[in-house]
Amino acid sequence: MIATRTLAEWQAVFAERDVCVEPVLTLDEMAQHPQVQARGLIVEVPRPDAPPQRQVGFPVQFSRTPPAYRHTGPPLGAHTREVLQEAGFTPEEIERWPLKGRSALIFPASIEKIPQQT
Repeated sequence: MIATRTLAEWQAVFAERDVCVEPVLTLDEMAQHPQVQARGLIVEVPRPDAPPQRQVGFPVQFSRTPPAYRHTGPPLGAHTREVLQEAGFTPEEIERWPLKGRSALIFPASIEKIPQQT
């Protein structure tokens, strides 16, 4: 049903009603949104071995305690080996997987080995 009209047509439909309707934006659209730009929500965070990374900043702004963006999170796959070992996989099993830069989630056949939470 939604695909039967354009965004502009849906905005016209809801403009005369007392409802809150907003489009779902892509990341690029969100970064260009006037409210995001006015609040300075896109920040550059330093990285040790690369140029700064642009990302969404902390959405709450306090006058006396502004957020400090000191570093980005770890790269994808940085803790995969540790997580797999804690899940019960042996170092030999882990060594057979091509893990460099990947998450263990790409190995669905191995998921039965991970203990279920109760």
